[in-house]
Amino acid sequence: MSITVEPISAEAFAPFGSVIAHAAGAIIADASGAFAGAEPGMAPTLEWMRLTFRVELPLGVDTLEQHPFSDQTFLPQSDSPLLVFVCPSRPDGSPDAAGARAFHLPATMGVTFRRGVWHRSLAPLAAPSVFAMAMARTGRGDDSLVAKLDPPVVVAG
Repeated sequence: MSITVEPISAEAFAPFGSVIAHAAGAIIADASGAFAGAEPGMAPTLEWMRLTFRVELPLGVDTLEQHPFSDQTFLPQSDSPLLVFVCPSRPDGSPDAAGARAFHLPATMGVTFRRGVWHRSLAPLAAPSVFAMAMARTGRGDDSLVAKLDPPVVVAG
């Protein structure tokens, strides 16, 4: 199966989470919902990440992750755009590759994955890529689930 990268918009991304963007003329973009999907008693975490690689398209996606107890927010800190790959869940909770989508996230926008949404780890389209990541953690080491897609989904440019 092959899918094509599409521009991100709040409407297109809504089934998977939310897009964080500056409104026209705004100085501040509200990212205060970064922990809205967390269960009570979880510890908020904020990490600053720097990736020194970039991905090439076409890209085979065979591993996804999800966070069953918290939303996860990414806020770019560099000029590197990102590839955002998401897919819905089947009734049994496994990823449904038939509904997979890939979005181009410009460095001027952020994104929040809704709790339980299957996604690929962020894929920088330029290097280096620096961003902040916010989510809440249980402290039990069970904050991330991983699943394989077989066959992989190919993301074309």
